[in-house]
Amino acid sequence: MNRIFQTPKEEPAKLHAPDAAARLAAAEAALIELDAELGPLSLAVSEGEAGAEKKLLALETRIGVAKNLRFKADRAHRHAILLDHQELAAGAAKMRAEQLAVFERAGAERVAAMTEVLELIAKASVAFGRYAAATGEMVTAVPSGTHLPVMGFGDGTAGNFLGNCEFLIGREAFRIAALAGTARLPFAKVPPLSQGDNHLTMQPAIEVLQQAQEVVLRDVKVQIGRLNIEAMTAAGMAPPPSPPPLTERRAEVRADPPKPPLPIAEKPVVAAPIDAFAYELKDSEAVAGIGKDDCATACGPAGCIITGAICAHPYKGGVQHADKKPHVLARYAEACKALDVKNVHEMVAQ
Repeated sequence: MNRIFQTPKEEPAKLHAPDAAARLAAAEAALIELDAELGPLSLAVSEGEAGAEKKLLALETRIGVAKNLRFKADRAHRHAILLDHQELAAGAAKMRAEQLAVFERAGAERVAAMTEVLELIAKASVAFGRYAAATGEMVTAVPSGTHLPVMGFGDGTAGNFLGNCEFLIGREAFRIAALAGTARLPFAKVPPLSQGDNHLTMQPAIEVLQQAQEVVLRDVKVQIGRLNIEAMTAAGMAPPPSPPPLTERRAEVRADPPKPPLPIAEKPVVAAPIDAFAYELKDSEAVAGIGKDDCATACGPAGCIITGAICAHPYKGGVQHADKKPHVLARYAEACKALDVKNVHEMVAQ
């Protein structure tokens, strides 16, 4: 949760100087007005005008009072300025003390938060070391005669599934920050334009990672099954039966009566059952049932309905270089069309 430290606000202190200045100005104005009468009365007295001397005496009394008032107003104004300066200085000192307290609290929270981040980095470094070691062990333990598929995480834009997961981690950091409404980590990466930056529809990175591993494992198992069939057939041994799910789908689509198996000596060496079956379907029928996280209905343990072998789901790596044949690319294009995603191989189904 974000916390914002705010300095307490107080009403500004009332200043004394403005009112004192106004009273001083009024006293000075009154004195100037009385002083303006002094000249005419003094002239009248010197000319012997009757009653002028009495009036001059009264004016001098009033001028004396006005001067006294102006003097007091001046001293009051000076003191008001001094008092205001003292109060402002005290208020500023108090404000700085409050700001310092907030500054110290925020600084301590900042250090504590980054300490937590750094501790998590230490923990993440240990986990990443295990990931790197396990990746190396997995690569060196690829079964004889098989190979790892060339594929990337998700639609391929999050990096190679054997890589350091930099893009996968960066995209997840972007998604999590957007969901939480917090600041992004320095290594957060905005997804490519092809995916959009809507964090609500982005697939969690853990799911992407797990799905990629499942696809790789399934692909290697398919390769092992083919190698075993070929080796056993070449040695005159009965190969294991085809997986029931695919046989059932073939029966539903073709409706052919079952045929007895050929004798071992007469049985030819052929590709996996899906190769003979897959391309009798129209491309649109073959990719029926495909989804972002699901293979087409016709896919199965014997292979991918797009290639007849290694998985070429548009969200799981696409078509490998060795499988880029016209009929495979055409079917891949149909799968992209069904998923409404960009065809990275730029092949338009005819």
